Amino acid sequence: MSHYQQIAGVFDTPQAAEHARAGLVQAGIDARRIAISSATLDDAIAGENPGHTYENQPGQPRADSAAARYGAAVRSGSCVLTVDTESAGEGRRIGELLREGGAREITSPPH
Repeated sequence: MSHYQQIAGVFDTPQAAEHARAGLVQAGIDARRIAISSATLDDAIAGENPGHTYENQPGQPRADSAAARYGAAVRSGSCVLTVDTESAGEGRRIGELLREGGAREITSPPH
């Protein structure tokens, strides 16, 4: 299985993300390529400087800051579902399935 890019969808609840995950699996996406992240622990980096998230820490690369919005979504109580894609075409298809599944934002983070 080759890895092309990762597509992420932001959902309001873990239940909504699980529902979307089930739809992806039903559409033929291998469940091992799907991950769901939700807030279970506070951001340890932000704990070093209260009130500041990882992306606001001095010296963070731009790519890390762009990807950090997923962490912000999780910390706000949202849930992020990510899928490893195998091609650009599959990525577009997965993005459509995530939208149909109720994602409020679809993004593909930089590598």
